[in-house]
Amino acid sequence: MKILHEKTHSCRRFAWRYGAKRRRCSICGKTWTVWPKKRGRKHSRPDKSLLKKVFVERQRLKQTAAVRLKRISLSAASQRFQKALISNNHSPDRLTFRGLFYILVIDALWHCFNGQRWTLYLGAARNISGTRAKLLPPFLVQGKESLTGWRLFIDTLPQSLKKRLKAVISDGWRGVDTLAKENRWLLQRCHFHFLAQLKINRGKWKCLPNQTLREAIRQNAIKLLSTKNRVNFYKERLLFLISQPKCPNRLKIIIRDYLRHLKYFRSCLNHPKLNLPNTTNSMESINNLIREQCRYLNNPSSLARWSKSFIKIKGQVACNKAKSYTELT
Repeated sequence: MKILHEKTHSCRRFAWRYGAKRRRCSICGKTWTVWPKKRGRKHSRPDKSLLKKVFVERQRLKQTAAVRLKRISLSAASQRFQKALISNNHSPDRLTFRGLFYILVIDALWHCFNGQRWTLYLGAARNISGTRAKLLPPFLVQGKESLTGWRLFIDTLPQSLKKRLKAVISDGWRGVDTLAKENRWLLQRCHFHFLAQLKINRGKWKCLPNQTLREAIRQNAIKLLSTKNRVNFYKERLLFLISQPKCPNRLKIIIRDYLRHLKYFRSCLNHPKLNLPNTTNSMESINNLIREQCRYLNNPSSLARWSKSFIKIKGQVACNKAKSYTELT
């Protein structure tokens, strides 16, 4: 039999239609809706604050689900996080460059999936008179770090930025000087990576032989980074030290490469108006954060989504000009 009227839950009498979705009790006159709308936010709306809790506040997703999201299950929190991640990646990048000239700090981060290496190319652009660098969208390519991969990364940069770039700061991977010449940029090699090599090979903690000679090479190399008037003196001194029979071959290779590319290590001294940093530590810190956030990922597509969202949420990173060279020893 077709039901024409619905009964109330309290009076158990007939209810009359009271509009399209409402009913009215024939006894007490109380009205109610037949199909009540679900309360709360819609599930189709992504929760952008969840990305900040994970990427900026560095909370675990399990902790966020238990405390911040009204104690929902971990699977439900993961679904909300993935929806917010996809929505954030689809939103357009809003990068504005208002300065006259910029410098580019670059570094790469590699991961291994199913026995294959994938390289994530990262970069940040800083105004020559500023102290904060804007993080650029990452670029993921299969294979090792190479000149071809960096060319593809440079092609993704906005034209408004590429026209105003004056210098690039890198850790000295093979082919970076070619990339700088192709784009007519000044090149600044990272001092921290170079001094780290010397510190490892000086043998102070490993009790290696010829520690006096190793330490003398290291001290003269550091002085050559900061001197302005005695460049030739320290160059000849280093050549004399590495020509000694007791000098290790590894130190000879490091110092010869250092002297061959000495002008790239001293760009921050030769061009003080650009306020160049002498390290890539700003990008190294971003690499460590991405590595920590993405250590449990098992496929390249997830790495691309996570890294892109992290860069977009992070936005900027501190990038100061070169400091005293004694602070790097």
